[in-house]
Amino acid sequence: MIRSLLVGTAVLVLTACTGDEAPERPSQVAQLGGLSFEVPADWHHIELGRQGATVSMWSPDGPNPRKETITIVRGDQPIVAGFRDGTGVQNVLERAQGTLPGARLSAVRTITTAQGLSGARLEVDFAPLEPAQIYHRIHVVLADGAGFVNVLYTAKDPDPSTDVMDLVLGSLRRGEG
Repeated sequence: MIRSLLVGTAVLVLTACTGDEAPERPSQVAQLGGLSFEVPADWHHIELGRQGATVSMWSPDGPNPRKETITIVRGDQPIVAGFRDGTGVQNVLERAQGTLPGARLSAVRTITTAQGLSGARLEVDFAPLEPAQIYHRIHVVLADGAGFVNVLYTAKDPDPSTDVMDLVLGSLRRGEG
């Protein structure tokens, strides 16, 4: 009995020492409008030009059963005075996401990234095509000094870990990676 208890304890200690943490997700460095950020290595992108912004939309290679995308939008509009301290960002974020069909919004939170960019974060559930198809979006707006950066994670079946959003936000910085 004591021997089996010791063996069981040794296995438990060995498991704790080796860790059951998931291995770090392989990533690639991407660039957009003077910014660099990381995205999963097995995702691809398309870049779109919109008046006043550059857009990079990423999705998994191959099948995408979750219908996931992460979109980075780099605005080329200068930041106006009311937005420098974040007072206007939250209202704009709520209004923008509130226009989605069937939108149910979370409370807006202020955030600061690991690289020191500040802004606001909002989550929303909405029905883009029909009420039976609910999508989830995390929308973050950051002020980087020269303009705004929007990062949007959207999925029909969102990854509860938010790993992709965390990877992009944790690595987003001015300049080249």
